Amino acid sequence: MFTESRLSVLSPLVFSLTLVAPVAQTVVEKPRTIRVVMDNAYAPYSFQSDEGKLQGILIDQWQAWEKKTGIKVEIHAMDWGDALRRMRAGDFDVIDCIVETAERHNDFDFTPAYATIEALIFMRSDISGIADLASLKGFPVGVKAGDQHIEKLKENGVTTTIPFRNNAEIIEAAKQHKINVFVADAPSALYLLNRERIDGEFRHSAPIFRDQLRRAVHKGDAALQRTVSEGFAAIDQDELKRIDEKWFGSTINVYGRYLAYAGYAAMVAIVLIGGLVAWNRTLRKGILQRTAALEGTTGQLRALSARIQSAREEEGIRIARTIHDELGAVLTSLRWDLQRIAEVFSESEKQSPMPDLKEKLAGMLGLTDATIDIVRRVASELRPAVLDLGLIEAITWQAREFQDRTGVVVHCESGSDAIDLNQEQSIAVFRIFQEALTNILRHALATRVDVTVVNGAGAFGLTIRDNGRGITEDDKSGQFALGLLGMRERALLIGGEIEINGVPGKGTTVTVRLPIVRAGRTIGEDSTRP
Repeated sequence: MFTESRLSVLSPLVFSLTLVAPVAQTVVEKPRTIRVVMDNAYAPYSFQSDEGKLQGILIDQWQAWEKKTGIKVEIHAMDWGDALRRMRAGDFDVIDCIVETAERHNDFDFTPAYATIEALIFMRSDISGIADLASLKGFPVGVKAGDQHIEKLKENGVTTTIPFRNNAEIIEAAKQHKINVFVADAPSALYLLNRERIDGEFRHSAPIFRDQLRRAVHKGDAALQRTVSEGFAAIDQDELKRIDEKWFGSTINVYGRYLAYAGYAAMVAIVLIGGLVAWNRTLRKGILQRTAALEGTTGQLRALSARIQSAREEEGIRIARTIHDELGAVLTSLRWDLQRIAEVFSESEKQSPMPDLKEKLAGMLGLTDATIDIVRRVASELRPAVLDLGLIEAITWQAREFQDRTGVVVHCESGSDAIDLNQEQSIAVFRIFQEALTNILRHALATRVDVTVVNGAGAFGLTIRDNGRGITEDDKSGQFALGLLGMRERALLIGGEIEINGVPGKGTTVTVRLPIVRAGRTIGEDSTRP
């Protein structure tokens, strides 16, 4: 009885243990500590402070992971090539900030991606012609040892690479002018260039590679791979966002500051350009009115008019240079900053707190481009740079610009004799030509203009003939009067003369003649060629 009762009591217990034992054997115990290795110079993800303390996004994220999982994390940072080598040797359990490649699949299993990184070509600002991988051929290119970009460069025919232990060594070599071109991931390179205060000495290309940052464990270690992935997935998204903002800056404040700066700069530029144009037009009108009042006066007053014209041209040159060199440089720099912001948006559109901000940014880029075009056009109107190449080139350029802008066909012809006008004569003839085209556009209703430059018997001649309605005698004393008077005055001031004749319904002909000061210049047979 006793034996049977004891057996009856113990039998369920034995049966229960029998069922539990296989289950217990399948439970995998989580590690108490894991060893993580990463790059020691990959800002803002992992890098050392001036005191040598390891810091960055990944350090903060792993601390959050440690709290969430209860597993202690030992973080080690070193040169990337050493990190890869020692991870393969089994010195560490996890490698962070790694890009998945076919070759690395032989050794590692990867977690899901947590960031997209763009690799750029950086070149010294005085080097031009580098825009893509093909244009890198023949240049010694600095790269980080162990980086996946090396193989990609070789695949694209870029074989002359100079390996460095880390990105900090690359930037230091660039600072010392030991290398002029290098390929690096954008966040780290831009951070280091700005820290060393040499960002103004370098430009960069559009992205040539786009890679995704991941974490990896040894091949076949599915348990640790799952533990790592699940731990990061459990971290609150707001906490991850706070970590990103700590190292990247607040998205709203940063973008808002840049966009406000861009908007103010664009408004200032437009107001400044408008003021300069209005001032120049007022000055021109005042000069022409004064010239009209001086018509028929003594030679002394005519000399005064010439001085005023010369002063206006000199002032126009100074304003043109100021607009082109200073305001143009500011706008170009502004557009470069806006382009950088646009590139940041392309990396993280989903995280943008203002969905319509990208559209606004695109609009501001368009406004900046339009403002740059206005700057160039105003500078050209004040003092066309092409005039420095010669009068014939300037006339040809102005004719082509007029045709492109208005649709009126302009045909240019020139002789082949050697001529040479001095600077004062060239400017005066060019301004007469501009005024003639302006009158054609405003009043002639023409569809074609023929421009002829001739040279003979020591005289220079310019003829501008249109097929418009034809100027009348009333026109010469009416709305055309001030412009025509200015053309005549310019011709007289350089020792020349001007004739303006029109045939109703058949067009108007403007002819400028003046003596040649010195020979030595040849006009090409076809000045319409670019």
